[in-house]
Amino acid sequence: MRRLPRHIDDARARRHRTLSGLAFVAGTVVMTAAVAQYYAPSPLQPEIEDDWKRLDTPRGTPPRAVLGVVWPALWGLMAASGFRIWQAPESGERDRALALFRLALGMTAGWAKLVFGNRRRTAGLVELLGLIGAAGAYARTASRVDRGAGLLAIPYGAWLAVMAALNAAVVRRNR
Repeated sequence: MRRLPRHIDDARARRHRTLSGLAFVAGTVVMTAAVAQYYAPSPLQPEIEDDWKRLDTPRGTPPRAVLGVVWPALWGLMAASGFRIWQAPESGERDRALALFRLALGMTAGWAKLVFGNRRRTAGLVELLGLIGAAGAYARTASRVDRGAGLLAIPYGAWLAVMAALNAAVVRRNR
């Protein structure tokens, strides 16, 4: 069989790498967002929504409309960050960043299930503190691979810190 010219093989390899990266990042982000949304207080989950409405929440708790803008923006930033890492040259540091990317997003889904689905707000707060650590480790590791990818992850960690403050206030006010 005749071999293809090298530039065609290289183009196929780049296309395959790009498509597999898009599938990895999109799959990770979409699954995380889907699980988090499933457990979020909303009319689609009346038991969860009723439970949340009964709680004494602190002033400054973002309304659903704000959350409906912030979370998708954060998912988009994390997707862009993860894709940049995927596209970086293969290395141990890149692999660590991708593992931390999956860990942070998976922990986000777990936090939503604990806090809203299981109504275990103290356990959720503990998990969220670990999640902030994972998100920070991801941003730090990602920045060593691709500075822009690390910068794209900073808003996610910052928002998680806001969520931790709110989670802690809810725990304290509803003992």
